[in-house]
Amino acid sequence: MNKFDKEIIKLAKKSKCPVSIEYYERIDSLLKNLKDKPVGVTKGQTPFSLFRACAAVCSLAAIIMISMPVCAKLGSYVKERMLQMSNEELESYMEASDQNNMTAAHNVEALTYSRELSEEELIRYNDLFEKYENEGLFPEHDLPVVEKIQDSTTTEYPLYETSSYKCYLPERTLTDEELLQMIDFVHKLDYATSQTAEAQEILNNQKEYEANPHPDENDLSEETAIAAASSYLEKILNKDCSSMEKSIEFWFGNGTSGEGYGEYLITFKAGDAESYLVSISRETGILTCVTFILNGKNYAAYQGTSAPADEQLFYSHYETAKAILTGLLDPDISIVESICEYRTDDSGYVENGYIYYIFTLSNGYIYSIGYNMEDDIYPRLYLIDTNGSYGALPDNIILPMEP
Repeated sequence: MNKFDKEIIKLAKKSKCPVSIEYYERIDSLLKNLKDKPVGVTKGQTPFSLFRACAAVCSLAAIIMISMPVCAKLGSYVKERMLQMSNEELESYMEASDQNNMTAAHNVEALTYSRELSEEELIRYNDLFEKYENEGLFPEHDLPVVEKIQDSTTTEYPLYETSSYKCYLPERTLTDEELLQMIDFVHKLDYATSQTAEAQEILNNQKEYEANPHPDENDLSEETAIAAASSYLEKILNKDCSSMEKSIEFWFGNGTSGEGYGEYLITFKAGDAESYLVSISRETGILTCVTFILNGKNYAAYQGTSAPADEQLFYSHYETAKAILTGLLDPDISIVESICEYRTDDSGYVENGYIYYIFTLSNGYIYSIGYNMEDDIYPRLYLIDTNGSYGALPDNIILPMEP
């Protein structure tokens, strides 16, 4: 992650209309901030808060991309500017953020930049960002948008390339007007994204949960939820979990199960050095997430140590990951596609020592099982999607696996 991205994260935290950056880098930053925090559990407490934060940032749900709601909480200056956009303008920004307009090689979920800002540019960017939101200081012109930049083209001014979801910056000091154009663009892009049917559905589901953050009469009882979670965990661990101490909470969840937001989170505690967290959907008990807490390591946040890439090793561990998942499936559900995905650091090592096996099932569900190379365990399982839709993260290495 470069310095520009870190500053954008800082701005996103304090702004009412977050600036978009590569969401996987946001996830990485958040996890790095979390991984050194204590994970000990004292009497009367659970690891719920840390897990909730980690699960939220680990989820590949669209909420990472949307970062909303916007309109209801925007400052008066910015809100008025957003509402002044014509239908044609709004549609153009929706099109600019539509992944169907991007090439397969650049299929990312959030805005990226061709270079980091200089120290001097960052200072002015911060100042202009505040003035944009709090004083209504807007650019005179819009940021130029093109479908595709020719490889031989020299970038003379900031512009946005639709095919790559990327903002290209010239190799010179940006003017205040150009920085304001960038700030204005991401506000309008995020606002337009929030107006799409998909985003509105997500936001409506979130509002429903926020209005009543409790199970309703159609949801599983706590007893049934605990029993379902116990069954899942026993199959994953291949051992009896009946003697473990169990606690249950109803939490926001990841919204990936098709049942909206609100899930049961069940904590299993076998001792001070061994706990497991299982999240299931509210109505049907679909497994949405499992993570381990072992010997002081909360694997929802623990990244591990980078290790050499060894494709033969990755292939050899596939069958174990596959067996973990198939042990949870109904007999009529099968794996139709599977890959191994990982990312390398500047040294060519597997970043944080984690690889992920991604499984697409015959019912459209997609699960991810994370393998930690350092500890030789599979401590992360997530439901990514229920509609058979998955795009690998940019720059990740993909190895096809046999079903």
